[in-house]
Amino acid sequence: MADFWGFRWFTLLVLFGIGGCSSISLESAKSLSSAGESFTVQAKAAVFVSESEYQLARDSEALMHGYSDTTTDDQYKEILSLSEKLNGELSKRAAVLDKLGEVYSAFGSLAAINAAGDTESAIDMLGASINEYATARGKEQPVKASVAGVISKVGGLTAGEVQKRRVKEVSVEIRLRLIAFKSLLSDPLVASQMHSYKSHVGSSYGAAVRQLWDSGLYDPTQLLNDFGSVSGMTAQKDALKTINSSPQLQRAFREFLAKRQEQKLTLIAESYESTLSILGKLIGGHEKLEKGEELNLARIREMTARLKEIVSIISKAKAGDS
Repeated sequence: MADFWGFRWFTLLVLFGIGGCSSISLESAKSLSSAGESFTVQAKAAVFVSESEYQLARDSEALMHGYSDTTTDDQYKEILSLSEKLNGELSKRAAVLDKLGEVYSAFGSLAAINAAGDTESAIDMLGASINEYATARGKEQPVKASVAGVISKVGGLTAGEVQKRRVKEVSVEIRLRLIAFKSLLSDPLVASQMHSYKSHVGSSYGAAVRQLWDSGLYDPTQLLNDFGSVSGMTAQKDALKTINSSPQLQRAFREFLAKRQEQKLTLIAESYESTLSILGKLIGGHEKLEKGEELNLARIREMTARLKEIVSIISKAKAGDS
């Protein structure tokens, strides 16, 4: 990563000293800005629903170990430690996405009205956030340079040429930071922690629900209503009594709950992979913009729409659980 950033100024010299900027499309830059900003909104929302589901596992473990008076067990402590690490990673990831959204907003303004000051500040705050994310993950801070006073000083023969030069330079700076963030986020340890905790979420939540249900504290009638709502049906008044008197129905509803939880965890994993894929597509989009090539952002928009759908599905499932 250090060698990568060592070539930063060489890259900029090649782009701005040798290559011209007349081929830069300001309209393409604005479109890329819009696509990037939309992505950050949905990716951040996906982080929040993921965080909520992981908290559910932590709460379930607390309930079960409190019930059995085993809160001093090593396994319980290990689960709490893993939960803390995951929550820390998710929190820092959300912070990076928040700053990335601000960068894309500023990038759009630069492409539209040549406003450079806010862009410099936004890029530096993004770099600082990425460095904090790296520190939280025990990695070397990848962003070494500040752009303060750099972009606003870019000159040219005409106002239009100045704007295009600034857009190209900002695109390079965003791309380098996207590469740094993607490299950190794609660390196998992140995925490993997620998959490890995924098994805890499913088993601990299921066990907690069974314990509370068996203790007579839960009424599964709402689940029955949810299931029948598509056909316009609702549960009978004595449905709870019928369910509690039937081991087969109890098994059926527990399996229903387990599969619903499993679906949410699968969607969370998909949102993580989609985030990595979209980051890669954005990096490619910036490369094309800097070369003056035509952009096709359809795939980024499609994947962002899927992220939004994932968040909606998980949120609706949670509303049904409550």
